[in-house]
Amino acid sequence: MESTYTRSYLQSIPEKRKQDTINRLINNFHRSLVNNAADGKTSYMIDVSVWDTTKWEPHSVKFTRDELIAGIESRYPDCSVSYQETWVDVGINSRTLKKGIVIDWS
Repeated sequence: MESTYTRSYLQSIPEKRKQDTINRLINNFHRSLVNNAADGKTSYMIDVSVWDTTKWEPHSVKFTRDELIAGIESRYPDCSVSYQETWVDVGINSRTLKKGIVIDWS
């Protein structure tokens, strides 16, 4: 028995791959987020470096920050999800800019 693949199906593949990639990324940080909640924390930041899926997926699909935020919002409804940049003290006279998406359930 041969399978058939419609034009519509073939055209939908890039978007499906993008959503699959976003879902895998969310699954990768979910346990850490749950651990934060278990520790009484009320937010979790996904570092911007995590979004570079080429590090863990050679033929990765590109997605925008807004697409990732939308995916996170769908998995964590009623939470505030936003991109943030925060200066963090890392030493006596040293600061670094921390960038990422923050999920806040406070």
